[in-house]
Amino acid sequence: MVSYDRGDAVRLGNHVASGAAAFKNAAGVDADPTTVTLTVTGPGQAATIYVWPTPGFGQVALVKEAVGRFYADVTVTGAPRVYYRLAGTGAVTAAAEGELIVNYPRIA
Repeated sequence: MVSYDRGDAVRLGNHVASGAAAFKNAAGVDADPTTVTLTVTGPGQAATIYVWPTPGFGQVALVKEAVGRFYADVTVTGAPRVYYRLAGTGAVTAAAEGELIVNYPRIA
């Protein structure tokens, strides 16, 4: 499990540098879901929801890097752990989850 210092900016999703697979259709070809959602939360924290292609009220835009690849740059704060889930629905249905450890600074 990867750890980050509180306040670090982290790119979450299935972008090329993440090593995660792109969303793929039934033929195994990279494809875009109709809707992609990245949910980020931690113990005792409200979830932040990133959406592609069109975020709703109170949601944040998710970035499309390439066909089947999406990400959001997130600043890690608060909880000692951050949980996230990237999910596609519609044309391609798939999901993956992950977790980060957040280190608190010893010097403020």
